[in-house]
Amino acid sequence: MVSEPDGQASWEVPLKDEGTAVIVGILADSSVVGQVPVKGRKDRQLVIWKKDGQTVTLPWIAAKHCGAVDSATSDMSRYATFAAEDCDSDFGRWMVFDRTSQTPIADRLFPRNGRAALSPDGLRYASFEAGELRIYTLPSPLGAKTP
Repeated sequence: MVSEPDGQASWEVPLKDEGTAVIVGILADSSVVGQVPVKGRKDRQLVIWKKDGQTVTLPWIAAKHCGAVDSATSDMSRYATFAAEDCDSDFGRWMVFDRTSQTPIADRLFPRNGRAALSPDGLRYASFEAGELRIYTLPSPLGAKTP
């Protein structure tokens, strides 16, 4: 993968030959968030490719699930997905991840036809399901200062 940001030096990260990577987004420091195929997984692993050539693996759904990043904060400190064991299932799990935790900070049964999104600061998420709009509070990030 070659990154050529305007007005900056280009950089590249070699990708493995397991298949095609999926670009999820670009961070403010020009790092690239993507998903790469991993043998033995239904879904791709979530990673950040950095300018220094380092690839950082992010906490993600279990290998038996499939899902994609549905909502995220701009710095990818928190991100969420609808994940299901059967990729065509009517029900799965709405999961919210924090990069500092190896386990989801929210994990609940959720219908495929429901909708949910993180707030820009990652401290809440809203869901719309069964005709109801609800807003949920998420735990504060580790190391966050309390007023």
